Amino acid sequence: MADMFQAELAALVQSGKKVLVATVNPEGPEFSGRNMANGNAVGTVTPIKRSVFRQTFASVISILERAVANAQATLVDFSDNQCYQDLCQVVSMAEGVPVYKDKYHMRPYYLVNGSL
Repeated sequence: MADMFQAELAALVQSGKKVLVATVNPEGPEFSGRNMANGNAVGTVTPIKRSVFRQTFASVISILERAVANAQATLVDFSDNQCYQDLCQVVSMAEGVPVYKDKYHMRPYYLVNGSL
């Protein structure tokens, strides 16, 4: 499957298209608002380490990033801006609200206004 993905990317690049591919962003239950507040209880808002996330999912991330590089497409890593000095905040430091609307999807407002 990775070979097919790489071939499709390469075909687009060779046709003269500018191809941008987003890599895997830090995600997971830590980013879910339900982990942060549950009734009257306040949960954890501890940032996660980007390096630990990338190591945990290295097998998937490396396949994706290798295919993008081999196809000469452009890799976009949103965590370059989402994380600072290896820490990925689960709550926006500017607005004080969760970065993600669920475990996997960033809030539109954060993308426009809150990322570093």
